[in-house]
Amino acid sequence: MSFLRGINSIHLPCVNFQTRSPESVSDFVEYSTSITKAKRPSYFRESSNGRAGVPGLLAVNIEQYEAFHGGLEALTNHVEAIKSSDQKYDGTRLWSIIGSFMPVLQQHLYEEIETLRRLTSCETRSTGRRRG
Repeated sequence: MSFLRGINSIHLPCVNFQTRSPESVSDFVEYSTSITKAKRPSYFRESSNGRAGVPGLLAVNIEQYEAFHGGLEALTNHVEAIKSSDQKYDGTRLWSIIGSFMPVLQQHLYEEIETLRRLTSCETRSTGRRRG
């Protein structure tokens, strides 16, 4: 969830920095860079699904990840381009990039909870023990 909070901390104020606090844009871009480089959600490939004894268990999560991963890359590339002065800061563009993948990211994080529950259930069945 801290990853989602980090993205939200860029998304919510990004337009206002341009108009209300232009002198702080460089600090905001530096902050945004640190968020985009933070540890991101990552997934095992399909071959890892068999470990739980349930082929395809992670398939939905992997599909969702692939659906929002391009947006995360676009965000990272855009922030890096601003930082290196290849592009001018445009809060509306930043807002748009994040808005393009945020619904899928939120859905993914919500639905991932059920996958984790199913993984725990698989572990319990295979070992007879439940993780504490």
